[in-house]
Amino acid sequence: MNKALPLMAMLLLLLWLVPGCFGSVTGSGNLETRDFDYSDFTSLEVGNAFRVEVTPSESFSISITLDDNRFDYLYVSKSGETLQIRLKSGYLYSNHTAIAEVTMPEIQRLELSGATSGTVEGFSSIRDFTAEISGASSLDIALVTTGDVDFGLSGASSLAGNVVAGGDARFDLSGASSISLSGSADDLNADASGASHLELDDFTVRNATIEFSGASNGTINMDGTLNVDLSGASHLYYIGEVILGDTDISGGSSISRK
Repeated sequence: MNKALPLMAMLLLLLWLVPGCFGSVTGSGNLETRDFDYSDFTSLEVGNAFRVEVTPSESFSISITLDDNRFDYLYVSKSGETLQIRLKSGYLYSNHTAIAEVTMPEIQRLELSGATSGTVEGFSSIRDFTAEISGASSLDIALVTTGDVDFGLSGASSLAGNVVAGGDARFDLSGASSISLSGSADDLNADASGASHLELDDFTVRNATIEFSGASNGTINMDGTLNVDLSGASHLYYIGEVILGDTDISGGSSISRK
């Protein structure tokens, strides 16, 4: 029996299991800006270490600045009401400059991934707003909405800014992620794990339900009923007149007034 056959089969299996890398693409240093013609989107998905700036306008516009040898690797597409901007996967990109400037009348959802940084400023909406931030990405935000806000962060990602929500706020953090906000919302539901941090000293809410685990910590500002579930050496500080509701505190965790 040919002993090379099992080895070849194993190599083929590894190639199938591990995503391929097609090579390295080094930025030329010669920046070029191109415009793209898409409209009627309310959601953005941006990845691959882009810097994206989103501002309100009555009209739609997309302007992307890259090294001139990178446009062959750029992926811009619209699916339903979602605009997608990223570089093609499977390549290693070095000497990286990637900037996207987007204007749109209204934004309802934003997804940032792969060390992307974003800025969303100046929007005033009657709709709910959702942001999903992953892979060491970051978002600076200034938003006013009469609806709910829902922020999900993972993989050492961060969100900061000012949000005024007429509805409720839902924050879900994991993997050493952080949220630092001023503003207000009606009720708050926050879940933080894996040494994540929630800084809401200047973000006022009425009632709150907080679940911290894995050495997570944070501060909330409220005047209402507080339900807490703290575990794994987590700590919660609170500001305001608080009525304690359901409490479950274990594993060296604690709660105290700030």
